[in-house]
Amino acid sequence: MIIKTKTEVIKLGDFIKMKRLDMGFTIEELCKNAQVELEVYCAIENNLTLNPGIEDLFYLFKGLGLTFADFDFKGYVSNLEL
Repeated sequence: MIIKTKTEVIKLGDFIKMKRLDMGFTIEELCKNAQVELEVYCAIENNLTLNPGIEDLFYLFKGLGLTFADFDFKGYVSNLEL
């Protein structure tokens, strides 16, 4: 997953260091646990907003048993039950 800001491109691994999930899982760990490979292009402006990759995120969340209601689009999952 590649995060695009106005001035640079950040790899997912670097982004994960800045944004953690509530239960201590990183997005990368959740993807690995679900055996999902995802490449989504996102734009960050104050908080995380999505570009056309939103459909890819929908399928990722569905694979993890999540919905968009579980994700606040600021890099954190809430109401997550594993």
